[in-house]
Amino acid sequence: MREFRFLLTASDYQRTVDFYTRVLGLPVVTSWEGDDPGTIVRATNEGEIEIFSGDGNPISGAALAWQVDDVDAEIEAVRARGATVVTEPSDQLWGHRNATIVDPDGLNITLFQVLRPE
Repeated sequence: MREFRFLLTASDYQRTVDFYTRVLGLPVVTSWEGDDPGTIVRATNEGEIEIFSGDGNPISGAALAWQVDDVDAEIEAVRARGATVVTEPSDQLWGHRNATIVDPDGLNITLFQVLRPE
């Protein structure tokens, strides 16, 4: 396997694209207009999120997680850009510091920092 993509059908396409590009700061790889618009954003070096316009199904049993260098600074930055913080940064028993935000359709996104090697 070479690349990972997470496909996301958004109930409010423009709001969701704004969240992933402006709030999270993910760069746009490509986008297209028309009856079925879509946008692909770069999530990591080898991973992308593909956002589609649609009815947006309630998300159950799925979440995203990103490793960051400083979870406290990252949470404050995304909060300042309008993210809803679900859980504040806290240290975990497994050696990570985690915090959780939520996207416009209720998908939980955990930002984590490795405090000590596993």
